[in-house]
Amino acid sequence: MATMGFDNPDTDSASYHWLLALYIANWLYPLALLISAGTAWALYHLRKFKAAVWVNQIPLLWLIPLLLLLGYVVAS
Repeated sequence: MATMGFDNPDTDSASYHWLLALYIANWLYPLALLISAGTAWALYHLRKFKAAVWVNQIPLLWLIPLLLLLGYVVAS
């Protein structure tokens, strides 16, 4: 499934909103990655190591569902 699947001008179905949400979520990943890395570095500099580790795991919110979907597709 392409994330640019909503570019069809005849799209009036509910899938349009899901594809648009998926497209936005894909573009938010690099932003979340950069912000969490910078925040984790600042927390590490302040010697708040546990908080830095937790903040650095925020981008996993994007990767874990994709890996689960990949595992499901490969298994079926």
